[in-house]
Amino acid sequence: MKRYFLLEFLIIFISVMLAFLTEDWRENRQDRKEYEAVLKEIESNIRRDSVEISNDCNYLENQLDEIISLIDSAQYFSAGRLHKLVFEVGRIRWPDFEFTGFEQLKNHVSYPEDADLIRQINGHYSWLYFLIERHEFMDIRPAVHISDYLTKKEIAPPYFQMSEEDSSHLRELFSEGEFLILLKNLVASKSEQLGYYRTGQQSGVALLRRFRNVEGEDLQITAISLIGTGLGTSWNSEMYLERVDDKQWEIRTHLNTGFVKFRSNSTWVINWGSTEFPTGKGTQDGPDIPVVDGEYLIKFNQESGEYSFELIAP
Repeated sequence: MKRYFLLEFLIIFISVMLAFLTEDWRENRQDRKEYEAVLKEIESNIRRDSVEISNDCNYLENQLDEIISLIDSAQYFSAGRLHKLVFEVGRIRWPDFEFTGFEQLKNHVSYPEDADLIRQINGHYSWLYFLIERHEFMDIRPAVHISDYLTKKEIAPPYFQMSEEDSSHLRELFSEGEFLILLKNLVASKSEQLGYYRTGQQSGVALLRRFRNVEGEDLQITAISLIGTGLGTSWNSEMYLERVDDKQWEIRTHLNTGFVKFRSNSTWVINWGSTEFPTGKGTQDGPDIPVVDGEYLIKFNQESGEYSFELIAP
């Protein structure tokens, strides 16, 4: 009887332990699924943020071009253009990053095999927080000083009709060294900000490559574009090529003398550059491609990075 009791007890004990182990396995499996879902969301957020940072960089580069043109060539501008530029160079584009996935990650215990990836994620988002915190100090103060300076001169904002008195005051500004110093301070501030954004951009690119390695698959390319001064746009707009097949893209267009690069999905995550022209092989983060004025049939292979600029008409 005692033997049967011990056997029954052992069966019950084993059944209970198996139930606990099964439930624990299910919970761990569910936690792992949720954890991987959060990583997927973080990857998606970083892709989105890379577009935002790229747009911010283009915006700052365009502002820098305008400020430098004000300093070097203001005497050649019309009063209307001068008036508009003076107010636009101090405008601010606020960063808009997505932190939801990163905040959710804090609620999950990371796995030892992902330790390096998690450290890299933490470092990247610490940098994005830093960009937001530094944004006001890097950008607003010189712009506010210029605004105050203009107010003292009683120059109306550009959405008002500019009077002859406004125009006269504006011309006087560029004969005063103090105002030019303010513009040069703004160049320094925006250049510093651009440097920080470039670092954040590189951090995002490195992290997306890490995700690609972890997942064991390439980032999906849905679009190839040409961007650069060769389009006459100072790196702030792009021209999309047409897909020929799974690897090949092409476009017929006119280029100005300048520089261009190929990039995918309207971001700098995957981009190709080289010093060779009219044919060459672009590499990831390679140098700007020099181009000369003319109409071209441009072909690009996304797998090999090989490209050609076939001159149709000078």
